[in-house]
Amino acid sequence: MKPCSKCGVPMPSDREHFGPDRRAADGLQSQCRDCQRAARRLAYAMDPDTHRARRLAFYYRDNTYDSAYSAAYQAAHRDQKRAYSRASYRRHKEQKMAWRREYRRLHPEMARAEVRCRQARKRGAEGRYGPDDILAQGVAQHGKCYWCQAGLGEKYHVDHVIPIALGGSNWPSNLVVACVACNCSKGAKHPMDFAGVMF
Repeated sequence: MKPCSKCGVPMPSDREHFGPDRRAADGLQSQCRDCQRAARRLAYAMDPDTHRARRLAFYYRDNTYDSAYSAAYQAAHRDQKRAYSRASYRRHKEQKMAWRREYRRLHPEMARAEVRCRQARKRGAEGRYGPDDILAQGVAQHGKCYWCQAGLGEKYHVDHVIPIALGGSNWPSNLVVACVACNCSKGAKHPMDFAGVMF
């Protein structure tokens, strides 16, 4: 017996009740055939013209329709997907938050990079980076601060050479590793202005 992932009803795990799926461990899809038929009927009822045109394009082997159908399908079902995602999050909020806390505990560098990238996106900066980019930059700097050449310990800051406030990006090419004192002193100054203050 195998429960359907959508309706939860246990059914015999055979081709009569579940469609084939070579990627699955048991070779069967997770949703039963009845749930899939209901989903297809709902999609057709929401936008019959698009689905009718898609069937005709498939019959006549017209591949030029694929991109137009994909755009129309996504536009028709975007609100439905968002509503389902919000409802799913509300149902499993505690579990998802526990997973997130455990992930952040096991991958602190990745969590910090995600926070910095989110803050940069809020400020309108382009680009993103990961922990590997920061590690590579630290190796390239031989474990020293980019500005004062002091040795870096476990406490360091990721600094934007051209500050985001002055139009700098969030790509790895605009990032350096700096000590806490230099990054706090630099703030949103241009690198040439900050170098003049240092010397």
